[in-house]
Amino acid sequence: MLVWFVFIGIALMMVGSRKAHAYAETHYRFVPGASRLFRPVPEIYWDAPFRVTRGESLPLVVIVKDAHRFPLTIDAVSVTAKWRGGSRSWSLGDDLSAELSFPMQVRTPFFYSIIEIELPEDVSGVVRLDVSMTARVDRKQYTFGVSSHAGFSDEPLSVYIADEPLPSLPGWSYAETQTHSWHTADQVEFGAPPEVIARMAQAVGLRWVFITDHSFDLVVSPGRWFGIDPEQTRWRQLEREIKEINAAQAVVTLIRGEEVSCGS
Repeated sequence: MLVWFVFIGIALMMVGSRKAHAYAETHYRFVPGASRLFRPVPEIYWDAPFRVTRGESLPLVVIVKDAHRFPLTIDAVSVTAKWRGGSRSWSLGDDLSAELSFPMQVRTPFFYSIIEIELPEDVSGVVRLDVSMTARVDRKQYTFGVSSHAGFSDEPLSVYIADEPLPSLPGWSYAETQTHSWHTADQVEFGAPPEVIARMAQAVGLRWVFITDHSFDLVVSPGRWFGIDPEQTRWRQLEREIKEINAAQAVVTLIRGEEVSCGS
């Protein structure tokens, strides 16, 4: 019976659309060698809020995972925004300010940077963001789009530029009651650093965000998928990060929580 379960699992990993929007850790293989998603490159993701209010800057974030296993050298990054009736392109380091300088070496398990995009004040409606990153991994040249993940769509990011903030009543505010930070990091799911979460929440118009990482992730030591960490390192680190971010700004309040797994 176990043989059949393994066989079915391998079959499911070997089939499926390359245009899927689900996430799976590309560098974890339940059966050695049996992963259609595996690529000898770090995972690279660009993301943006689904909406911002017209006239406000648009935060664009890049996240790089597993560069300690597959060292990355970034040579150039360009961003193109297209909207109805117009477009604009930027080159990072030249005409778009960011804490990035090229060529840039990335060698850490988790790297991120937030880039602020200033659109013309008269732009509204849907804006499509396309990203092109030229980089080297083990001396091999690559050009990555919005993601290096083999199973992700290569469609540009879509952001709605609203003419007005989210509607609200006096004394009421918006909240996200369930989201994961980078302390959720396993074979099928991962989140962003609390700093990124707070900035994206501000852009959307949220006042509160509850960070509820998986209990089975929080109990494991950083950088590992299995085992028990008696020091509760992830839980305590999340507490420190939230306190620092809440102390640094008063626009979005992060609240530490937990998604409790009662089975398995």
